[in-house]
Amino acid sequence: MLLHKVPGSELELSDVADDALRAADQFTLEAFKYVAGVKHESYKAACGARNMLQDDAEWHSVLNDAEATAPASSIRELFVYILKYNSPHKPAELFDTFCQAMGDDFVYAARAQGDGVPAELLRARVLLALEERLESVGDSLEMHGLLLSDGDRAAGEAAARVARRSREPKEILDELIEEDKRADLAEMAAARERVLLDSQRATLTVATLAAGPHPRRRRWPTATTSRPST
Repeated sequence: MLLHKVPGSELELSDVADDALRAADQFTLEAFKYVAGVKHESYKAACGARNMLQDDAEWHSVLNDAEATAPASSIRELFVYILKYNSPHKPAELFDTFCQAMGDDFVYAARAQGDGVPAELLRARVLLALEERLESVGDSLEMHGLLLSDGDRAAGEAAARVARRSREPKEILDELIEEDKRADLAEMAAARERVLLDSQRATLTVATLAAGPHPRRRRWPTATTSRPST
């Protein structure tokens, strides 16, 4: 016997025995709390019994498989794909579960330098890496409820800079200007530029354009721009 049907929902209670429904429930919304003759405490519990609630079991399974076979960078890419195109129910909980797996390469690199990565610092570095990928597809951490405080962001960015520097060959490191001296040198350069003659400034402009942002791909300006005299 079909007792109730919600239009468009495919929720039918034909499987509910007559004696399971009390008279007070038969023609009220309480009837929807019954599943297979059992009355649940809430509508949510009843929907869960009918497998109508969204959960993240599928994404846990996918990420578990990736954790066993894929590098951390690939797991981060997968996590971003899940966030962007599948809208998991509880992204923050999903992140907490797989944060370690997504940051394993950061931990490995730090250990190679004889350092450790505290849990909060690892969380910050993983979130920063995810943020970069999310922004490339038009999303943000905040859109998915993933929060990063200003203090953790600063610590994560500093750790990332140290990690990048540690990967440079010794020959390059020996030529790099120490970070605590860069601001002073930049100010000295700016002060000198302010007192350049026009001819000197033109030469500086040409040289700057020639170097460009990528030193390995230096090109002289077009023929319409005169080169500095030699």
